[in-house]
Amino acid sequence: MIDLDSLGDECPGTLAVSVPGLLALNEDVELPLASAGKLLLLAEVARSVAAGSLDPAEPVTLLDEDYRGGSGLLVGLSARRWTVADLALLTAAVSDNTATN
Repeated sequence: MIDLDSLGDECPGTLAVSVPGLLALNEDVELPLASAGKLLLLAEVARSVAAGSLDPAEPVTLLDEDYRGGSGLLVGLSARRWTVADLALLTAAVSDNTATN
């Protein structure tokens, strides 16, 4: 059996894991999502488009608070209005943080 507490102490960062009813370590610690969340977002966008509940041509206007550093392309482009499909493409192709938001 793995001693999660000892393993967590040896990690240079924060080890967090939660499998309800089986194991947990730092399960309530808030961690940065990084790009892993983009996969979940893209899966949900694809599911919603396939189900007909989200129109890929729907326009989205970016707000000032949507812009993030390390964004990729959108911070350098002047347009403030994009379609859901455009934003999904930018999220998938160049991991654009602003498109993700």
